[in-house]
Amino acid sequence: MLVLHTQNEQKRWRRRFIYDPRWNATDGFQQLVKDRWEKPFCGSRSVQVVSKLHWVRKGILNWRRRDWRNSRARIETLRRDLCMPYQESNFDRARVQVLESELKTALHEEEAYWKLK
Repeated sequence: MLVLHTQNEQKRWRRRFIYDPRWNATDGFQQLVKDRWEKPFCGSRSVQVVSKLHWVRKGILNWRRRDWRNSRARIETLRRDLCMPYQESNFDRARVQVLESELKTALHEEEAYWKLK
């Protein structure tokens, strides 16, 4: 008996999944994980755990594509916003301090993210 396989196998390479601790502070993230984890799966305990992990991972990736903000874009926006008060006639020191604090936090979070990778 001769068996021919005529269809090419297409391997889909997935990027490594890295959990970003900043997600915890985002509204709805923990509820998303909880809701995805509660879905029942059939099979042995180990099969159920692997299936749940896969299901949660897919949910997080979809959420990230849909709702997660781009850190680089946020940093650039804060930098632009920080330049504006210096160009205005009435300088608002309090606004500048808030923007500087937000920029510092965003840069710190971005650095922590890249350390994970």
